[in-house]
Amino acid sequence: MSRLERYRETVALALKDRNPEMWTALRTAGELDAYLTEFAQMLVEAFRMSYDRASHTADVQNLPPMEKVGRLNALEKEIEEVVFAELLEFPEDDPENEESGEPGLEGVSP
Repeated sequence: MSRLERYRETVALALKDRNPEMWTALRTAGELDAYLTEFAQMLVEAFRMSYDRASHTADVQNLPPMEKVGRLNALEKEIEEVVFAELLEFPEDDPENEESGEPGLEGVSP
């Protein structure tokens, strides 16, 4: 499974769990697949930028080969954890937004 597919699955689970109304609205509108893919692509890009920055530091580059591999693997997990924690926030429906005629659709685009 590619990183994009894994992230798309993670986004789907998080959205369905944290904001089921938004999940239902997107699915009903036929926009769920596009939303999940776009959001997952954003996560992949955020991961790549952070990983590239962190993996090219002198501290990492100067490690012996086996330590470098271990450090890069640890970096990958740490960065994924941070990216998911910061970007997988789907706000709960706010009763004040129901007056807008589009309850739960604030922040629909990633």
